Amino acid sequence: KLIEDLLQPDIIEDGLHFRSMRLIDWSQENHSIDISPLLDQYKHLWHFETAYGPSIYFSRKHQYTFHSLRTLVIKQGYIDKRLFHSLLSHIFPNLLHLELYMGFNEGCNVTPSDFKTLFLNPTFVEQHFPKVISFSLRNYSELNNILPMLFNGYFITKLGTIDLSFSSSTKDTLLSLESLLSKSKMPKLEALQILYADVTYKDVVSFQNKFPWLIISMLFNLD
Repeated sequence: KLIEDLLQPDIIEDGLHFRSMRLIDWSQENHSIDISPLLDQYKHLWHFETAYGPSIYFSRKHQYTFHSLRTLVIKQGYIDKRLFHSLLSHIFPNLLHLELYMGFNEGCNVTPSDFKTLFLNPTFVEQHFPKVISFSLRNYSELNNILPMLFNGYFITKLGTIDLSFSSSTKDTLLSLESLLSKSKMPKLEALQILYADVTYKDVVSFQNKFPWLIISMLFNLD
């Protein structure tokens, strides 16, 4: 009851079942809320998104299986270790898209090593995210350090789309991506989105010509 009193979701109703829920900044108080019971209550929910509300986390006392969820977007001020690891402790058997806004250094204490299980462990991926095909990792200051793990791991073999936009990207990131894309096994990858502050149009054309099979979306410097 406390959780439902605090939440003011924007819900799209489809027949008798809620299909989409977006949690907004519903309270001025600094609450920390376990949202697992809420998600478990809505058995037909396809899309769940948070948007800059109080800190949330997933239960660590009980492992839930969220059968209905197809997309999960965590977009609050930042993602800390508590939220990140509590999310990974649950099972999302039908999830297709996972989107995480990390929050740069504004409280985000998730390091590249925290991604090892998600990116590298086939057994974990097949148990917790067996159907995922799209992954967004945004606003992450450690992007350059995490790329080798992402592109050399098991998780990427399932992905058709990767969105790394709004993270701390440089020309070194582009060079690293070129090397990784040339060597990694990514049988399903079709689209990559990324943002650069110091990449020119010539750089983008050169990059695209090396990987004509990949749809690449970039924001870049026109100078």
